[in-house]
Amino acid sequence: MQRSWEFRQNRRLWPYPQARNQGSESISRPAMLPSLTDDMSSIPARPSLASTATRNTENTGETAPFCAPELEQISQKARAGAGWSLGSLIGRQLISLAATAILARVLSAADYGLFGMVVAITALIQSFTDFGLSWATVQRKDITRTQVDFLFLINVVSGLLLWFTCALSGKFLVMFYHRSELAGIAGLLGASFFFSGCAAQPLALLRRQMRFKEITFYDQWSTLAGAITGVTAALSGFGYWALVIQVVAQQLVFALLLLLLGDYRPRLPRESQGLASLLSFGGYMAGYSAINYFSRNLDNVLVGRFWGAEQLGYYSRAYFLMTLPTLLASGMLTAVMIPALSALQHDRGRMEAAFLRSVRWISLLGCPVAIGLAACASDFVRFIYGLKWMPVVPMLLWLCIAGAVQPVQAAVGWLYIVTGRGRAMFVVGLVASSLTVGAFFVGIRYGAVGVARAYAIANTCLALPVMLIGHRIAGMKLRRTLAEVVPLFAASTVMAVCVVITGVLCQSADYRSRLLAEITVGGVTYLLCVRLGIRGMWREMIEQLLPGRPLVMEAKS
Repeated sequence: MQRSWEFRQNRRLWPYPQARNQGSESISRPAMLPSLTDDMSSIPARPSLASTATRNTENTGETAPFCAPELEQISQKARAGAGWSLGSLIGRQLISLAATAILARVLSAADYGLFGMVVAITALIQSFTDFGLSWATVQRKDITRTQVDFLFLINVVSGLLLWFTCALSGKFLVMFYHRSELAGIAGLLGASFFFSGCAAQPLALLRRQMRFKEITFYDQWSTLAGAITGVTAALSGFGYWALVIQVVAQQLVFALLLLLLGDYRPRLPRESQGLASLLSFGGYMAGYSAINYFSRNLDNVLVGRFWGAEQLGYYSRAYFLMTLPTLLASGMLTAVMIPALSALQHDRGRMEAAFLRSVRWISLLGCPVAIGLAACASDFVRFIYGLKWMPVVPMLLWLCIAGAVQPVQAAVGWLYIVTGRGRAMFVVGLVASSLTVGAFFVGIRYGAVGVARAYAIANTCLALPVMLIGHRIAGMKLRRTLAEVVPLFAASTVMAVCVVITGVLCQSADYRSRLLAEITVGGVTYLLCVRLGIRGMWREMIEQLLPGRPLVMEAKS
């Protein structure tokens, strides 16, 4: 249910923003991200970006809020950004898990199933909310205020149209599933598209400026507001409407915070010069997102149509847990790495080094979480959802196989965006999604567990081909990435074996105590495997925990 992500020769200076002849303010970024081991004192002194922007746009005074960080600030902002992104991710997931734990005990599986029937369709519509234009704003080296205003207008109008489309789809959902409740759910849930459209460009500009502290602030408060609203609605007897209200309230608060507290103030654009390349890149990104969402949510459609709302409720909860490793691992770095790698796209050696180091950290976090979740699935599901949700366990076991490789697959998606290969990303996504859809139709005959099994097998078989194509497009070698990932997979497997043995030995204990023992043994075992078998990774972990050490994206030439 929660189911996308483009830099020049080794230069020490980057061009100052130049005033446009037409009066549009230029928003520029550094041409490269220097290695943090470089002697920063050797960079010649230059006027500050803020003062340059002020001189070039003294009639408007509006460029400064859009400027990318100065060269000297990028290292510090990138390091801080990783920390804030991690904090945002952990906070969001804790709030979500806490709200889910309450909602799962108040609502029924059928309530989640009804919500899932609509989300399976709205997730496809969601891919068109910003038409890929937010990442176009982040990736571009130079972008004008007028272009941003045009993109904002496009996002808002498209959000309104998608709201209308979602409302209209309600009657078709009723005909397809034979459940009259779906029309109202689709109408209200569509409002989230409009709010997402309003938030797209303000959020993209904050990412461009690497202002992750503010993004974290807005994200945490909106997630908390949505959770409180949803839980309150559920306890008040609103049933499945509580899930809808939670999503809409979160999107509304997030958009309001960005627009009211952020620096960007939208205005009517004066011209459309330079939009063609932005729209082309965004179009391919939107197309890829649509295909990806379709393939990732067709399983929900099939389970709901052929096996009913209750089985869909179980499947959707299993899928939600499966996505946690990807959100924890790659979600933390995506917002930081795309702007940073984009600054290195014309220095492939340094870009590859930065990418490999990020993949190493993604695997360090994502692999043990996914494999460990499978090892203690029964106790974890009972602890989070309650005893009535135990049918989730067999589905989760299969989905965790896919969850173990998805964090690295998600990172490979950065390479397509960083190198501006939107068309290639679209074509690869089309082929992979077609094969995944075929697997769903095979698995649906065996119920929700069959669909989970089909998804795990298809995703695992496609992982290496998709990663190989992404590396070749970026001019990188897949074997170097595998050399970073495979040892951590092996350590995670050893950890999982120890977790299973612990569960067997503690079979007579209370499930909460047994889960605590499994998590403790798993964590200690994994750290020992890394310490004894992957010494380079262990040293890097220690360095990152000490103040004043380089960020994960630091790369030596």
